Amino acid sequence: MLAYRQAIHAHVCGRCLDSDGVGNCRIDPAQECTVQQHLPLIVEIVNSVESNSMNDYVRVLRNAVCARCSFQTVNGYCMARMNLDCALDRYLALVVGAISEVKEEEVKKGLSP
Repeated sequence: MLAYRQAIHAHVCGRCLDSDGVGNCRIDPAQECTVQQHLPLIVEIVNSVESNSMNDYVRVLRNAVCARCSFQTVNGYCMARMNLDCALDRYLALVVGAISEVKEEEVKKGLSP
């Protein structure tokens, strides 16, 4: 999981609106970044979806991750997502890219099927 965390930090955190521009998170410590909070599940999902369409990732992630997120209500409404405050939703393409890059490296090294 360390390689995935490092890739997220390198490819996403520095671009995040909640960062100081070099990747240090400025989110209130009482809140946790949705990407960091759910990273193991996000990695599992991204690595299991094989698609060129970001919509396929969105569908699966919303069903699995958003359903467990404290910001989403039982009827599927998410104020964070609606206000563009959800890092996963806002940076999904970057997150998918970073995770895919790590997986490709693992495959090249023979560490992953």
